Amino acid sequence: MKLIESLQTSCGPLLPINTGLNVNLPAFAEGTSADDYEFVFTKVGISAQMGAKFHEHLGDSPVGYQYLPPDYHSLPGVSLYNSITEAGYPEDDDPASEQNVLDTGVVTISVIEGTFQADAVKEAIVQFKLRDLASAP
Repeated sequence: MKLIESLQTSCGPLLPINTGLNVNLPAFAEGTSADDYEFVFTKVGISAQMGAKFHEHLGDSPVGYQYLPPDYHSLPGVSLYNSITEAGYPEDDDPASEQNVLDTGVVTISVIEGTFQADAVKEAIVQFKLRDLASAP
């Protein structure tokens, strides 16, 4: 509520079009509230406590197994799943990356774009690499 109230103090839309916020909260100590925590702007970065890891069988995943039916291993053709594990992402030493800042016990706010379209530079790189395969519309 504190964050929303802060956004509402200025006129116009709460956020620019196609913009969102990724807000992460540290584990709040018992008896504390948002007023007891600092809010810090961060970048999404690549540091995270969770990461994607491939498992040939979902039953081998330390997380995925809990979503399986009891007869999973007897089902034909059930394999090749991805699951979230505690493998983590590569080390990220950027002091502005949200996980690194979150680990200091503050509330992190990363401004994100609400679009799946890559930026122009990434798009140009991929188009160049695939120039013999695909053409522009």
